Amino acid sequence: MVAVMDCVFFGRTRGYLVVRDPHRRENVYWSEINRETLDEYRFARDTLESLGFVIQAVVADGKPGLKHLYERTPMQMCHFHQKLIITRYLTTRPKLVASIELRKLVHNLCDADEKSFTNKLANWYEVE
Repeated sequence: MVAVMDCVFFGRTRGYLVVRDPHRRENVYWSEINRETLDEYRFARDTLESLGFVIQAVVADGKPGLKHLYERTPMQMCHFHQKLIITRYLTTRPKLVASIELRKLVHNLCDADEKSFTNKLANWYEVE
């Protein structure tokens, strides 16, 4: 399965770690947590494996240490979180032409395949 993992918090110390199988369109694991730690992700992985799930790939938010936790499993950073990080640096209303163009390019990140996005990014970089 492809495990899409993320945490959501309601307040500072009440949250859930959720693992979703996008192909089955259902949450296969969730746990109430106080903090987002690698131990919580490790426990989720171990629980899913004990239930017979085989994690073939992971999509997550890029939390430091997750890549090491799933070192033998292909990992991808969630496009939504990539866009949030880029928006944090560019702002929602960039003034510079280069920033405006980069924001437009990133806006289509979720709809592009890797090759076309990489080519468009390389072209943007060369022009600027």
